[in-house]
Amino acid sequence: MNAPQTHFQPASEAQSRRCDHCHAPFAPKRAWARFCKPKCRNDFHLAIAHKADAEKLDLIARVLKHVGESVGGEIGSDIEAMDPKAVLGAIRQ
Repeated sequence: MNAPQTHFQPASEAQSRRCDHCHAPFAPKRAWARFCKPKCRNDFHLAIAHKADAEKLDLIARVLKHVGESVGGEIGSDIEAMDPKAVLGAIRQ
């Protein structure tokens, strides 16, 4: 009986790909490689982390504004004036 055929392509037979970060062509050493060098991988994941932090700060700012408007008065305006970065820092502690 013949062995089942697989669609897996060993790294030695893999075709040239483009890096997910810098889009430069490269020959991957592993079939699942996505980046041409470690710096590209690190920069790519760092960019994702920065984007996530920016989205968190935007969300916190919108929540502070909504809560401040809901509470109203002097306390509400104090809540709206809070710094989203300081709030995020307090959440992380």
